[in-house]
Amino acid sequence: MHRVFLLLCLLISTPALSAPPLNPMDLGSLQARLRKTSLALRPPTTASATVYVATPSGMARYVYRNQGTYRLFTPLQVTRPTLLSSLPYKISLRLRSSRLRTFTLDLYSPSGVPFDSLTLNAILADVLVFPGSPVDVPPVIGNTLSLIGHSRGCNHLPDASHRQAFASRAEAENAGYSLCSICFRHTPPIYDFALEQTIGRHQLSSVLSAASISDVDSLNARVETVGRRVLARWPVPLRGYTYTFRVLDDPSLNAYACATGRVFVNAALLTACESDHELEAILAHEITHVERRHAYQQFSQAIDNQAAGALAALLVGIAVAVGGRDANNASIAMQITSIIATVASEIAQIGHTRANEAGRCATLSWN
Repeated sequence: MHRVFLLLCLLISTPALSAPPLNPMDLGSLQARLRKTSLALRPPTTASATVYVATPSGMARYVYRNQGTYRLFTPLQVTRPTLLSSLPYKISLRLRSSRLRTFTLDLYSPSGVPFDSLTLNAILADVLVFPGSPVDVPPVIGNTLSLIGHSRGCNHLPDASHRQAFASRAEAENAGYSLCSICFRHTPPIYDFALEQTIGRHQLSSVLSAASISDVDSLNARVETVGRRVLARWPVPLRGYTYTFRVLDDPSLNAYACATGRVFVNAALLTACESDHELEAILAHEITHVERRHAYQQFSQAIDNQAAGALAALLVGIAVAVGGRDANNASIAMQITSIIATVASEIAQIGHTRANEAGRCATLSWN
């Protein structure tokens, strides 16, 4: 029962060993052995889709192709592992489960080094829980010099002599470590958040193409302070977006909210505010656009307005535009990107729809 895991441990713990490049027959033999044992998929320890693994040949990596994987908090039993060959530098691992159905991970050898058995075994030992292997692995590796905690799967871990393992983020923080902002990006539990981020980036591009952010620190500080005060007094639980508040060098009386939390107030509108109370009302209005996901709703409405045949294709394309990697759907992804850009530009130029503007928390009519 434990033969597969023991073999993996032997190979990984013997750096002096070398192995010839893999061939399709080798993959077939390993696949047959994997299918005879009980396997579980380890839950991701970071929001990044890419996880790095130290192997005898160098730094390898694997990439999650299914967003559903990020909802895992405990190992998930999987069956019928399939190794799809793209040798010499890439192998795809396809797994099945009763909860996530079929999903795929792409495995990559170290740059310029063909896959060999040592490299593949090292990656599989990181991805999967084998019988007899430890179920829990330390998700946070602290740098004892900088006191910064990193994801165990990042590509910028400190030297082995300066590492300290932690069983959780909370344990690392309680020990006085700060979490690396690259490894542990904030991702709120919001449906289609990745798509909403894409919409927000297009909105931001549209806004900044028309005006630049003010370089007057005192103005930006005032808007940021008032915005934080509004968030602190928000009457219902916030969704978890990361908010920033800035001033734009623009002579028009307007304010803007980009999907996922970037809020802008034009300098002319800020000058027109006779008190911070008026500024609070404006920012509350813009925050409401974000919290009620109005940009995402307008994008969804644009999708609904497509013809039935085009809609079916576009729904497939959403996965491609957000996280898919199927080159055959590139044209569909371009259609999605075009609609996102159009909706974002319209919001930046003419504001949200009348329905979204009506009945907002603020009585002011700007944007």
